[in-house]
Amino acid sequence: MRALIDDGEIPARGVAVPKFPVWQVLFDEPVSKDSSIIQTFLSVRESENWLLMADESVAGNRHLWAAWLALERRRERGSMRSNAVDGEFFRLVGGTHHISQGFKRAGLCDGDIRGWLVFLPETSDVEELPDVFQNEEGGDLLSTAKSLESICAFSLGNSNPEPTHSGLIRLGAFEDGDEILQNLREDELEDFFIAHIQGADIFG
Repeated sequence: MRALIDDGEIPARGVAVPKFPVWQVLFDEPVSKDSSIIQTFLSVRESENWLLMADESVAGNRHLWAAWLALERRRERGSMRSNAVDGEFFRLVGGTHHISQGFKRAGLCDGDIRGWLVFLPETSDVEELPDVFQNEEGGDLLSTAKSLESICAFSLGNSNPEPTHSGLIRLGAFEDGDEILQNLREDELEDFFIAHIQGADIFG
């Protein structure tokens, strides 16, 4: 299967793609509406290309690159619904027209104890996925991630994103108890996360 996102092709399962700049984040206490974590992060991040995302909203390298490609295509054409790249990325991952709904689905929520620190690479060539860890930029990004870890009082973990059935429910791709979802194999899940991105401009 080749998942087609807008005009950008995402490699099929088993085809190697560059590592996306994403780091697991562990919180000392569950996130709440009174937490200063998000406010602090937004005030100190270098740009809107740095995001904090919900643990279950990120399914893996292919999923992140699919959302990134969809974002870059829209930015290139001037067809973004959001005025900011972070808002558009959340919207695309959330599979929705509505920016606020995208933040609700893919962003941190009350009770979350884990998440993902994500950097959206910048490029002038959307035809090729940038491999940021093959040059000096990779070291700079890691340094920034560690700086955010210190300032925002969270810890960087060692895990990599993996797709889950509950993640598809959180993003609104399926309802809890859906028979199709229950019958999905583990190796099929990320394809459904990717397909959900396409729904961002089809469904509400």
